[in-house]
Amino acid sequence: MMAIQIDGDVRIIRRLDDAIRAVGSPMPALEEIGDVILKEIDGNFADEGKRLTGRKWVRLKPATVRQRLRAGYEAGPILNRSGDLRGSFAKAANDRKVTVYSGHELFAYHQLGMGHNPKRVMLRFSELMKQEIVAVFTKFIHDALGGKKPRAQKW
Repeated sequence: MMAIQIDGDVRIIRRLDDAIRAVGSPMPALEEIGDVILKEIDGNFADEGKRLTGRKWVRLKPATVRQRLRAGYEAGPILNRSGDLRGSFAKAANDRKVTVYSGHELFAYHQLGMGHNPKRVMLRFSELMKQEIVAVFTKFIHDALGGKKPRAQKW
């Protein structure tokens, strides 16, 4: 699970809470951020890991390919034999956070490279994802302020 948490100066946290009250619930923006993350995950499955790491996931072993074919599945793509793992990602949002998760039993084994499974990263907080998240929040605040630029605040 990925989490973003702000700890620190109580004055800053109070100002952020004040800003949230002024612009309304950030839940629509958090829902949209969840969609951004889910889109990144799906894109990463589509190009077999290259989207996040610059290199494709470790190839399937020949024995694994033979096993898939005998079971009636195609030889590829990697981590997408039945589509269950790829389709297992979901989001949950409230006024404070968005959580993107997979309840699939094999997610951690592949994400972390545990047991006999090579590491195949499906989810990573990338620079592109950070930029998209900032853009979503910027638009949310801009729209909430009626299209006006926010005033600079003294902290």
